[in-house]
Amino acid sequence: GQTRGGKMNIRELREQAGLTQAQLAKALGGGETTIRNWEQGRAGERLQQLALLCLVLKCQPSDLLEVAPDKK
Repeated sequence: GQTRGGKMNIRELREQAGLTQAQLAKALGGGETTIRNWEQGRAGERLQQLALLCLVLKCQPSDLLEVAPDKK
């Protein structure tokens, strides 16, 4: 798939996970519009800041964010 700067974009990752925009939005507790905006590069200030923070600190977003374990 296409990458931006050597990294996969949100749409490709979502599709690899077998999720629709609606399913991803529901899993995140948000709306499809948000997912669409992210996939079109309109990630918003907070997401861009997180990416920059990870670059500066040389870490992964998961190192900074507390995410509940998957309850499968």
